[in-house]
Amino acid sequence: MSSIVKDWVSGRPGGERDEKGWLSTERVHAVYEITGAGYKKLDKAISHPGVEALGDEHLSIKDMFVVGHSARAVDDRLVEVRVKYQRRDEADNPDYAEISIGTSLVQSETNIDKDGTILKTSYPGLEDQGGLVPKDDEVSDTVIRRRELGSPGAKSREFVGKLNEAGWRVDPTAAARTWKCSSITGVSNDGGEFYAVVYQFMYNADTWDPVYQYTIDGKPADLTGLTAGEIAAARKIAQIKATKDFNALGLA
Repeated sequence: MSSIVKDWVSGRPGGERDEKGWLSTERVHAVYEITGAGYKKLDKAISHPGVEALGDEHLSIKDMFVVGHSARAVDDRLVEVRVKYQRRDEADNPDYAEISIGTSLVQSETNIDKDGTILKTSYPGLEDQGGLVPKDDEVSDTVIRRRELGSPGAKSREFVGKLNEAGWRVDPTAAARTWKCSSITGVSNDGGEFYAVVYQFMYNADTWDPVYQYTIDGKPADLTGLTAGEIAAARKIAQIKATKDFNALGLA
């Protein structure tokens, strides 16, 4: 059965300091009686439950986290495992997120004015016609950037294109279906261990559910004078996009 001696005295650790304190350091452990051969044996030693895992914080030095491991077989019984720590400054901390917010205009079409009155035109001797005009919709964008351990690929496939099912950490009072996750992308410069992840969300106070209406000759029908039931039958809201709990992203 394998065993571990932590902070093995014969493998003296090293470290670097700067004006803020420790920049990097390591712990050296001795792992005994690991079965296997070659790199499989080294992998087993690094994966020993007594060896700190990637992302674990140093026990005594604040803001120092495990960023990698190295291992070498000393003899048939012993594997030396070096646990490499690096200071995680604010911008590198997964709990730290850079947030930018703005509002832009997206053009759509409407057949009602700001007061909800149906747009229509009249001509002597002919029936009134409904009108369809362009309008600018205000859409708020929220972009969140942070450094994360591991690829964001799975969460991008799960959340992009989905709407919020309720209020969430970024907007606790938001109505359902008003936020859309429009993009999740990540870039790694260390071979896929850590990623700079960018989340993008779009807000629409009227929800992202499109409205469709009965048309006559290619134009929205005039609903003036219809009963509430008739209007409800002629003008509907389509819920196309599924919802997700955006809190599951743990962004704030």
